[in-house]
Amino acid sequence: MINLLFERLPNTLTIHNQEYRIDTNFYRWIALNEMLLDQKTTVLMLYGYLKYIFIDELPPFDEDTISCVSIFLKGYRCDDKASGKGISTNSRYVFSFTYDCDYVIGAFQECYGIDLINIDYLHWWHFLALFSSLDADCELMRRIAIRSTKLSDISDKKQRNQLRKQQRAIAIPAPEMTEENIGSVLW
Repeated sequence: MINLLFERLPNTLTIHNQEYRIDTNFYRWIALNEMLLDQKTTVLMLYGYLKYIFIDELPPFDEDTISCVSIFLKGYRCDDKASGKGISTNSRYVFSFTYDCDYVIGAFQECYGIDLINIDYLHWWHFLALFSSLDADCELMRRIAIRSTKLSDISDKKQRNQLRKQQRAIAIPAPEMTEENIGSVLW
């Protein structure tokens, strides 16, 4: 992982030892994220969308390209793939850009004064850094906390039932995005 405090935000992906310029605007990467979560997404649709990600030319549409795109989507450089850094397979799906879009917009406005609707450009990794630092008291983070709390961790039956009701009320009807999910779309 790079240190955003003293390293430049990347605008290329290195695939097969060649650099490819990419569109790093957060809009593009949110759209790609949601596309990958949509079970109706086909390989052809994904390949078509990659034409918007890569600026000058498309790399070969193969496993290395998909891996680098996936790693960048998660906020890591492609060279982190070899070390296994930053790739979590045990995370729980606790938020969705689609189902929580109002709360994402509101959280950025409330916490940073950033209007995500009218901003022209924000690098994807800058967006992710801001997102991961949102105030725990904003509504989006409260929803994430409710969804991520394990019912088995609550010993009081009344509190557990209340949490279960809250989780059902704000449940997200979408699968978790993993490298396996991405791979199943492609292969």
